[in-house]
Amino acid sequence: MAAGRINFIWVGKLKEKFYVAGCTHYEKKLSRFYRLDERIVRDGPGKLPAPERNAKEGEAILAKVRKTTCW
Repeated sequence: MAAGRINFIWVGKLKEKFYVAGCTHYEKKLSRFYRLDERIVRDGPGKLPAPERNAKEGEAILAKVRKTTCW
């Protein structure tokens, strides 16, 4: 029985198999105690300079947080 809830918001999808395996492992452990919700935000355009790309990704994250968070 899940006692709480954890919302994960990721930028981009994992590509390396060992990262996917690690996330899956901890997802199984956490899911015993928490209800898990994952949302994926698309990577910012690679052609933009890093500060602008980070700003775009940050805006997308905040939009997801505002939609999913109940205070």
